Amino acid sequence: MRKSLLIAAVLLVLLPCAILAGLVYTPAGLALIATQLDRLERFGVHVEGVSGTLSGPMRIARFELDHPRVRIESHDIEIDLQLRGLLLQTLRTGSLTASDTLVVLRDVQLPPSSRPPRFLPPYLRIDARGVDLSQVRYLHTNGTPVDARRVQGSVTITARRLHARDVRVDAQQFDAEGELRLRAGRPLALAAELNGHWRMPRGDDIALAATLAGTLD
Repeated sequence: MRKSLLIAAVLLVLLPCAILAGLVYTPAGLALIATQLDRLERFGVHVEGVSGTLSGPMRIARFELDHPRVRIESHDIEIDLQLRGLLLQTLRTGSLTASDTLVVLRDVQLPPSSRPPRFLPPYLRIDARGVDLSQVRYLHTNGTPVDARRVQGSVTITARRLHARDVRVDAQQFDAEGELRLRAGRPLALAAELNGHWRMPRGDDIALAATLAGTLD
C-alpha cells in the first residue's frame, strides 16, 4: 500500500514536469500553443506559420500588429527565446532575425481616455537582444519613407518606456549608430544620440553627430 502511494506521489510530481517539457521542447507543444494565437486578433495581432520549439529556435512566417497609432509587419522571423526570463515576467531573446519589415506610424485622433499611454501591459517586459532585421521600411505620419538595408541592436520595452541600444542602421542614403529612447505619452517623447554619415549624390559623405530631445511629432 505504501509503495503504491509512493509511486502515485512520484507520478503526480513528474506529470506536470512532463507536460511542461512537452510544451517547451517539442514542436507538438509549440503547435498546441499556436492554436491559441487566434485570440490575439482582437488586439490587432496576427501571427502565421509558427514552427520549431518554444525553447528555440522558433520561427514565424508572418507577424502583424495593426494598432490605430502604428502598423508593424515582418516576415521570416526566427527567435531564440530565453525561457528563464519568463520567471521575471520578461520575454527575453538571445537573438531575433527577420526580413521585409514595415513600420507605419499613423497620425490619428483617438477618443479621450483616462488610461495612461502604454507600450505594454504593466506586468510584461520585453528584452530583445541580438535583433537583426533586413530590408526595413519606416513610414512617418506625413508619408515620408525611410528604407534601410539592415537594422541591428537590442531593445528593452516596458509599459512606459522603449530603449534601443547599440543601434546600427545601414541605409542607401546614410548609416547611423547610437541609442534611442521613447516614453509613452500624448505625444510620444523622444530622445536619441546618433552618429553616422550622410551619402551625397556625387559620392561625398557628410559626418553627422546628433543629440535629439522632444516629441516624435
